[in-house]
Amino acid sequence: MAKPLLVVVTGPPGSGKTTLAKLLAAEVHCPFWHRFHGDTDARLDNASQIYQPPELSVPTLHVTTTSGYEPALADIVSFVLDAYGGGETAVSNQIMNLTHNKLKIRNATVADASLLCAWWNDGQVMAHAGFPHGLGISENKIIALLAQDNDQNRRLILEFDDEPIGEMNYRTVAENVAEIGIKICQTSQQNRGLGSTCLQMLLDHLFMTLAYEKVILDTNLKNERAQHVYEKLGFRKVRTNVDAWQDQDGNWQSSVDYEITRKEFLNR
Repeated sequence: MAKPLLVVVTGPPGSGKTTLAKLLAAEVHCPFWHRFHGDTDARLDNASQIYQPPELSVPTLHVTTTSGYEPALADIVSFVLDAYGGGETAVSNQIMNLTHNKLKIRNATVADASLLCAWWNDGQVMAHAGFPHGLGISENKIIALLAQDNDQNRRLILEFDDEPIGEMNYRTVAENVAEIGIKICQTSQQNRGLGSTCLQMLLDHLFMTLAYEKVILDTNLKNERAQHVYEKLGFRKVRTNVDAWQDQDGNWQSSVDYEITRKEFLNR
């Protein structure tokens, strides 16, 4: 049998890893391997009730960790690979935890799904993105979206004084090019300069740690405050897209495209 593509989910108690793993396994009709940290045995949970997938053609086992339990992972990885006749591993462990004074940028996790659901369904929060009535998205759908995050595409949570205040994201759109977005969702924390600081923190990480060469973003033409922030940080206005898209109510909206290179960021 060809070696499988598997995901091993680890994390501290109560972080939602088992719920997430079971949802993913059910969604893609794959077996669910369950290991308790500290237990020396790996086992197949509910083996008689789990669909056994057909042969898979992916020759590498990809392992994503969330809390640094690499020693515990080693046993289960070896166990699974031995069961399939050996293979290779590729471990992805990009855990973002950027801090500046009371600000923090961290990976969004399953535990944030209910909060993101509230924000994304709030028309006031989502109006600038073209959804004045909110997305109408479910918490389960958000959990599924979070499960797709990887080192090329991540959703991030912004915290101030250990309280979530908004979100960011980045995704790779071309070789060494990332597109980013940001929303300060708690109205009490808006217009305080926190978004500008968070953008600078993320840009520094993308350019200096993840080695991107260019970062791009766009904003609504009506959002003049955001444009001021972006230009103050060194972003160049590339183009204005007049009547480029329609919002939920059918109103035409215009957008502004910005970009900044690593050299421009360093030479500000």
